[in-house]
Order: sequence, then C-alpha cells, then structure tokens
Amino acid sequence: MSNLAIQEHTSFEVVSGLREEWNGLVHSQKLGPAQSYEWLSTLWDLHKTNRELLILVVRDEDGITGIAPLVRETERRKGLQVRLIKMLSSFHALHGTPLLLRRRKPETLKLVFDHLQKYREPWALWFTSYQVGDEQEAQLCSLLRERGYALSTARGVRSPFQRLEETWEDKLKLLQPRFRTALRSREKRLRERGKLELRFFDTDTQWEQGLAAIREIEDASWKVQAGTAITEQDFQWHFYSRYAPIAARSKTLRIPVLFLEGEPLAYDYALYEDGIYYLLKTSYKSKWHDLYPGFVLRKLLVEWTYAQGGREIDFLGKDEDWKMKWTSQLREHRDCFIFGRNLAARYLHGFHKLRNLLKPQE
Repeated sequence: MSNLAIQEHTSFEVVSGLREEWNGLVHSQKLGPAQSYEWLSTLWDLHKTNRELLILVVRDEDGITGIAPLVRETERRKGLQVRLIKMLSSFHALHGTPLLLRRRKPETLKLVFDHLQKYREPWALWFTSYQVGDEQEAQLCSLLRERGYALSTARGVRSPFQRLEETWEDKLKLLQPRFRTALRSREKRLRERGKLELRFFDTDTQWEQGLAAIREIEDASWKVQAGTAITEQDFQWHFYSRYAPIAARSKTLRIPVLFLEGEPLAYDYALYEDGIYYLLKTSYKSKWHDLYPGFVLRKLLVEWTYAQGGREIDFLGKDEDWKMKWTSQLREHRDCFIFGRNLAARYLHGFHKLRNLLKPQE
C-alpha cells in the first residue's frame, strides 16, 4: 500500500481543478450538498474577511483519500487573543462538519491531525460537530485520547427527517387522525377562496422569479418582527441568492411557491438531490395565517415528494412541533471542542471545566 501525501492550499482558485473529484467524493460518501465544492466555495466568499482558508488534500497513488476544508482565525475569548480552527462548513452546516474522507479513513484523519499539530502557529481551539454515531467521531476521539488532547462535547441540534418507505396513501393512514383531518379541511378552506396553485421556480430562467416571490413573502411574514426572515439577515440572503443559480444549473434547486389568485402566500427554498428533499427555508405571509398557507404548502410538498419517488424529506434544523407532526425520526448531533496544547488552550480548558463544575445540575 502506497504512502499518503498531504498538500496544503489557501484558495479555492488553486483547487478549482479538483471540483469534479471533490464532488465525486462527497457523492460517493453520501455527505450531502453542504460539503460540495460549490456550497463551500460560496460560504468562503461570504466569510473570508479576517480569516484564512486552509484546504488540506490527502492522496495516495489511487487518488484523493480525503479533504479537510478548514478556516483559521483569531478571536478574543476570556480575555485572550487565541487561534481557532473550524471546519468551513460550520458557517452553514446541515448535518455536522466532518472531514471529507473516502478511503483509508483512520490513516487520512491521523495525517490531517498530525499536520495541524505541527503547524507553525499553534491553535488553541478546534470546533467541529458530528451526527451521533458517525464513525469519524469515534475515530477522532480515539486519536485525541492517543495524543493526550483535551476534548469537550455538548449536545447539538435534534433534526427531524422522514424516510418515504410507503405510499402517500399509506402515509396518510399512519398520521394522527386529527392531523389527517386538518390536512384535508385546511386545504379545502384555502381552495374555497380562489384558484390555488403550486408553482416551482427551479431553472436557469426561473430562479430570480422564485427569489422575488421569497422576498415578497418574507417581507410580509411573522419572521420580520422576530428578526429571523432571511431577507433581514444579510448572510442568509446573500448565501441563498448566490447559491440559487448554482443549484439551478445542477438541477437540484427547488423553490416551490403557493399562490392564491396569483398572490404568493408561502414558499420553500429547498434542494432535491439523490431523492432527498432538503428543506432549507420556509415561510408564509402573516395576513393569511388563519387559512394556514404554510400548513397546506407542506402537505402538497410531502405529497409531491412521494410522487417523485423520493427517498426522504430532511426537515433540517430543530425538532419543532410542526415537523414532528410528520415524523418521529430524528438525527442527533454532538458539538465537539478540541483544546490545543499551548498555554492559551490550557487556560480555556480550565475555564471550561470550572464553568461546567459550577453549572446547576438538572
């Protein structure tokens, strides 16, 4: 077996020739859209101010065995200026922030870690997160224990998903009777108000219309007052606006909008890839709240995903009540804080242990 070699890159322009191989790795390992070259390079364009990009590519004679897209930055913590490392995907992760590993995974992980350990500017903290049960998390924890590094973990988000293992008709039968009745009655009430249409704005020539509908809905939604509308948050709007044409070209973009008599009431911003519907954002106009346009939109889109032969609906985000009406399946995540070996790291780890010691027991 050939030796592994590691290369260090500091810009996406330099690794642009790896795009196809990068995305092939992500696809083969089923890592999802948030680890793709396009997603991560878009994130970097929006977050590069006062940060350094570090892309580590590990190879053997058969090609790439792994990629570590990292970010280095200096941040003030507990009165100290400290060097941090985080995965680039942490700026907008869907399911954890793992390294992108294809083959010889334990060896590749070890080489990446050893490279960072010897780096000329010692780091104090490394942030990452994993889906609970991910084999890479176990491998990393084992490596940290072997090297004598301090590690702390915290419970992350519980994210709902629904596997489509039955027909739409059978799914309806499995739902709670009251919820099933509401699905029918609320759609009926909305249809009684006029012509109800579900339109998709997914293509190179349509995505701008989709974003315009999203802006109109968000500006009239309850999320504006709450400060959570994507049009109110510069990063989110810039990211989704930039990513829309990229996803449209790859035919993974889905912007379904629910119209009543030509007025947009509710939308999803989603990706549909490998039979999985990734629900990134959704909202509705507040003035139509009593007719439940978001509720009706969800029913129509779950039904649509079944009709497409989809494998899964990934609701993403937190386990909110409206999502749990559809499913009991959850992906649990764990946040990991790795402390380096310099004095700043020891200080932060000591402070962290003291805080946990003083935390009230539940």
